[in-house]
Amino acid sequence: MNYFRKCDCNSLNKYINKYIYIYGWIDDKRYINNNCYFIEIRDFYGKIQINFNKKNINNNSIFYILKKIKNESCVKIYGFLKNRPIDKINYEKLNGDLEIIATNILVINYSDEIPININNFSEKNKLKFRYLYLRKNLNLIKIRSYITYEIHKFMNKNKFINIETPILSKYLPEGARNYIVNSRIYENKYYSLSQSPQIFKQILMMSGVNKYYQIARCFRNEDLRSDRQPEFTQLDIEVSFLKSNYIIYISEKLIKFLFKKINNINIEKIKKIKFKDSIIKYGTDKPDLRNFIELFYINEIFRINKDINKFINKKIFNKKNKIISFFNLPNININYYKILENFNFKNINFFITNKNKISKFLNKIFNNLFKLNLLKINNNTKYDIFIILIGDKDEIYKNLLNIRNSLFKEIKMYINNVKTSLIWITNFPMFKEVNNKIECNHHPFTLPKTINNIYNINNKKKILSILSNSYDLVLNGFEIASGSERINNKNIQNTIFDIINVNKNNEFNFFLEALKYGTPNHSGIAFGLDRLIMLLNNLDNIKEIIPFPKTSSFKDIMTDSPNKIF
Repeated sequence: MNYFRKCDCNSLNKYINKYIYIYGWIDDKRYINNNCYFIEIRDFYGKIQINFNKKNINNNSIFYILKKIKNESCVKIYGFLKNRPIDKINYEKLNGDLEIIATNILVINYSDEIPININNFSEKNKLKFRYLYLRKNLNLIKIRSYITYEIHKFMNKNKFINIETPILSKYLPEGARNYIVNSRIYENKYYSLSQSPQIFKQILMMSGVNKYYQIARCFRNEDLRSDRQPEFTQLDIEVSFLKSNYIIYISEKLIKFLFKKINNINIEKIKKIKFKDSIIKYGTDKPDLRNFIELFYINEIFRINKDINKFINKKIFNKKNKIISFFNLPNININYYKILENFNFKNINFFITNKNKISKFLNKIFNNLFKLNLLKINNNTKYDIFIILIGDKDEIYKNLLNIRNSLFKEIKMYINNVKTSLIWITNFPMFKEVNNKIECNHHPFTLPKTINNIYNINNKKKILSILSNSYDLVLNGFEIASGSERINNKNIQNTIFDIINVNKNNEFNFFLEALKYGTPNHSGIAFGLDRLIMLLNNLDNIKEIIPFPKTSSFKDIMTDSPNKIF
């Protein structure tokens, strides 16, 4: 009697020339003749070819089963595992050198006819038939599990402790809108699904915890956007008695560890740039530095020749917020003029010249001081072409990101650009104005840069000029982490609540009470885990690495939710 060993597609090499059995789904079925069928079985780990031949099988009912069974039926196969003949080896497939000579098949469950093409899922069907899509695309789930496992190992090695915080929480104005849960026991009272562990992790620091982390589920009832999900996962980190330099250090250490572990890429020291500088150089606080194009500024005031009216709208140069700036670009077969002309600037003029020879046009317009300054800059520039922008500062800033992207879209076909771009953005404004109301840029627990600046300020302009001890980590143009030093003083926290007009006594009285009893200085950060895993795997769609994502309109079309409750 043959002894059959349980096997899977990941462990077949251990059982060559032995009788085995294996579970899986029929991925493909090929009829050869009345005496022979080939099927391919797929399990969690991979695929293997099964050879059904009448000379090895006495039971004719097996061939009746093979004739009527459909792809995606769940089966158990018995057979003898052997090497394929050399001329039959498929070197492009895992287990392409092996096959199972079947002796029996047990149908665990027949599949109906699949109503869609599961070899080419539409975006809608990826979500509606998620179970079928995942069967054929389990690798991303495995990678997510592996990355999460490595993060846990890293955090434990660096002496962080894993603590769960509540999901059912008090309703608090934390920025985004909340999901509300009715309390069955307490009439007309509600819980809120936690937007983040922010409050609780700070209270953990007050409780004496030194280094905390958590892979936390978060819920935000936000506006629709293609890159958002109403529920998501973040890696949450907080430390006491340490400042932002430690958070930046441990975050960089983690990112370098993950890139090396997952992609075998060595990440160098990550640069920092202030928020204001990022806006005026790149047109965004999330710069993708794989696009090397940045805007430089010429600050010297220069006179315009009398002939200026022939070429430039004179009104532009009479404006107070006029700026003179330029891009430095490679001299390649690209019509830069046409790209910029498509923007239809209202209060911006642009000129294109070669660094080695200033055009006659610019010679005619600009004075010698300007040309000397341009030539001086030339010595420090890499490329030959200058695109000079002169005009309204706000219009230049507004269009800067789109200009850079349009130029780089053409340039990148000619150059070898870097594949990974990481940068820290620091010194964010503490506050912003939304609909004539002052709000916090990050959250109200962020420590201002200069504490004395926040007391007794009633001037909106001065309030909006206050900077915060906050920092974002940007990867390839995506914010993957955001953090700050926290307020540990009740008076400062009270002042921040007053500025943003929060009902502190009703909503945050418990938190202000906790701040009274010797709160240590503390800092933290949170990584968007879904987005980080997406970028580590060079994917463009965050839904690919979430097992059960919602649509961009926040619907689950597999379960048909949200739904009415009857």
